[in-house]
Amino acid sequence: MSLDPGVISPEVEALCDTCGFSGMRILQMAFGNDQKAHHYRPHHFTQNSIVYTTIHDHNTTVGWSTAEPGKDTSQSHEEID
Repeated sequence: MSLDPGVISPEVEALCDTCGFSGMRILQMAFGNDQKAHHYRPHHFTQNSIVYTTIHDHNTTVGWSTAEPGKDTSQSHEEID
């Protein structure tokens, strides 16, 4: 499995694809203001992706979903729907 919640170059992505390595996706990152948020949206996952709702350096899913809307780590229900 390749750990890809950070910056991954196109060359590394190609190598992972060629070798058949699974990619790691963090679901919370799909709903942020980051430019790479689209990469973490479920309809962009590759078939062999491993998906986690969160990881150790992010808020818990309950904490994230109940945080104040508009913060970098949370989204309003309207934005998620």
